[in-house]
Amino acid sequence: MHPQVDPSPMTPPPRFTRNDQLAGYSFECRDEMGMIDFPSFAEAFAAFPWGEQMRQREKMAGGCSATISVVDEEQDFVWWVSVMGNDLRPTFLLGAVYSKKRRKSARVEAPCVVRWCEIRIAPSRRSVLSTFRAFFAGDHRKLMKQVRTYKLYDRGEAMMPIPKP
Repeated sequence: MHPQVDPSPMTPPPRFTRNDQLAGYSFECRDEMGMIDFPSFAEAFAAFPWGEQMRQREKMAGGCSATISVVDEEQDFVWWVSVMGNDLRPTFLLGAVYSKKRRKSARVEAPCVVRWCEIRIAPSRRSVLSTFRAFFAGDHRKLMKQVRTYKLYDRGEAMMPIPKP
């Protein structure tokens, strides 16, 4: 008989987890990459095959663009970077998915909480790293204040829930 390993209830769950979507993946499909911190993210971002993924995406009729997402499990907040464009002019998109109170309106009978997605255009690769540094610091209000100075790409109710590792 093998001894059973009992995971200690004192071990906290990972706060930040990473998942990747490669060019052409369906929007529901992700590769779970495990726990991550800012230094590991910076290495992953630098090593990620963005150019190859943009070329791959251009050949496909559907699916998503290459994306690295990090989930803050503690605050139920997702911060992601995706790429669009081409090798000569790549554009990085930064996105947040979080819970937001929706006010009562003509379309909504009562206030409710929805999953909200906000997407901004990153001015540079350096700005991508700057926002992820702020994200890993855990002050999402400060992060969103910084990012709202970037050009808005899109926003609206998220089509999918936060991915759980």
